[in-house]
Amino acid sequence: MPIARPFITIPHAKSSPRKSPVAAPNSPRASYGHPPTSDFAPLEDVDAQTFTAPQLQAQILAPPRAVLPGLVAEGATVLIGRPKLGKSWLALDLCIAIAAGRPALGTLQPEAGDVLYLALDDGEHRLRRRMAALLPEGEPWPARLTLATRWRRAGDGGLADIAAWCRAAAHPTAVVIDSLGRFRSLRGAESAAIYNAIAQLQRIAREHGVAVVVVHHARRRSGADPVDTVGDIAGVADTVLAMKRDERGVALYARGRDIAESETLLAFDRAACRWTAAGPLGSEAKSDARAAVVAALVASLPPLSVKEIAAATGSSHAAMHTLLHRMVADGEVQRVERGRYHLAPDDPRLPIHQFTWADGTVIAGYRGGKRIRGNKRISGKRCKNVSLGDQDIEAPSQSPDSGILQTNGDA
Repeated sequence: MPIARPFITIPHAKSSPRKSPVAAPNSPRASYGHPPTSDFAPLEDVDAQTFTAPQLQAQILAPPRAVLPGLVAEGATVLIGRPKLGKSWLALDLCIAIAAGRPALGTLQPEAGDVLYLALDDGEHRLRRRMAALLPEGEPWPARLTLATRWRRAGDGGLADIAAWCRAAAHPTAVVIDSLGRFRSLRGAESAAIYNAIAQLQRIAREHGVAVVVVHHARRRSGADPVDTVGDIAGVADTVLAMKRDERGVALYARGRDIAESETLLAFDRAACRWTAAGPLGSEAKSDARAAVVAALVASLPPLSVKEIAAATGSSHAAMHTLLHRMVADGEVQRVERGRYHLAPDDPRLPIHQFTWADGTVIAGYRGGKRIRGNKRISGKRCKNVSLGDQDIEAPSQSPDSGILQTNGDA
């Protein structure tokens, strides 16, 4: 029988006339000190879930299964991203790869086994079209893949149905649910129902040693950390896979308890309708869009506004605003004043604007906000300078009294 968290009653040390708050039936607190409202019944015997440290030390435990090396391991995995980003294509391709024993994301070889795919956002016609697009014509469809477009919700017996499939399958390996909004219970608050559904699916995954992948639509904007789009369920899920589109394309961010944190650039093959890994994303990876921004700033002596940089690079104002925000966070550009950007004053990519005498002697020059006299640099505030085109100044243009460079008219 599936094991549930026991119902533990903790007496209050001091009685109070105020009524103590009780968690909602589907809230995350319902799993701690309150009977869980799910398909699992609480245990009478608390000792059935306890063990001593020496007992744990003596146990021989199998390592968690790596269903898809580096990305999906045994436990509950949340695949999150903005709607219409291609999450369902990735989820279905993963199911076919596990059931058919073929690589996923181009080169990753998954563990072969039985798969349950709940395509709750699709009907049978769309699911069939997607299967036909992902599988070569004439190739038999994998018999180890079980499909469903209708399924009971978590609070209405859907969790028990998944556990029953795991017991009936010959070699259960993965359960993929697309999407969480169609599966979670409709009773109680939405956030609590989502949290409780992930917690119960995690319990099923641990009991049967399978990977449960849940597709979820991100509704909030992510900051510097893409995992922030998951919200509170990142704490209960074993692994988070976040798909995010930026100036480099679509990136897959992976973070979990049993996998190493990674960032992978993905490419979508429209002919085969499959995602492939284009390579890791490192701090040294620069996009063409970022290179265009740097080129625009190098070519301009004064700082540029977002509108000016967008016009110089052929980008939209909104996309450029987001890109500049990331480049400032990465230290590639600086915000010198409100709404204006430039490279760092000592950036070696900035050209040196020089004034020279007729004999070639350098008398003054600028690189960004650093003024150069001869071979010495003097720190100073960034100022708006005008290049004179590196023109040669005749000797009479120098004032004999002050040694200050003057124009021919002043001389």
